[in-house]
Amino acid sequence: MIARLPNHVIGVDSGVWGFPAPLFCKNESGRSKMKILIADDSKFMRGLLRTNVEALGHEVIAEAENGQEAIDAYMRHYPDLVMIDMVMPVMGGLEAIDAIMAIDSNAKIVMCSSMGHASYVKEAIIKGVKDFIVKPFRPDKIKDVLSKIDKR
Repeated sequence: MIARLPNHVIGVDSGVWGFPAPLFCKNESGRSKMKILIADDSKFMRGLLRTNVEALGHEVIAEAENGQEAIDAYMRHYPDLVMIDMVMPVMGGLEAIDAIMAIDSNAKIVMCSSMGHASYVKEAIIKGVKDFIVKPFRPDKIKDVLSKIDKR
């Protein structure tokens, strides 16, 4: 019996043991479907980000409440994108960014923080952060940032 691939699978490779393996998938908007890790100590904010990210056709593969959990989740899932808060208990975002970039220098990270933490922006960009979303955020800003990241 030959398995039929879903319509969103664009290309196939020989895969493991000769079975087809998807090369990449697209969401309903025709963009790549990114797998995203959300790290924020606020359950409400994680939920809000999840809702917006999933509405854009991406998948949230993990959530973390602090920087250490973000690092652990990154090593378990290797997401396409990390959306991370700066001020969290146990370990803050800047320290977690250092650790994630040490694990994977090509990691794509977006910082999500309030305007009061704008002083972190320059340091975060130096560390490798790709973009910044100001809280409280607007859904159109999330869409713009994810579109830019998706094109890189």
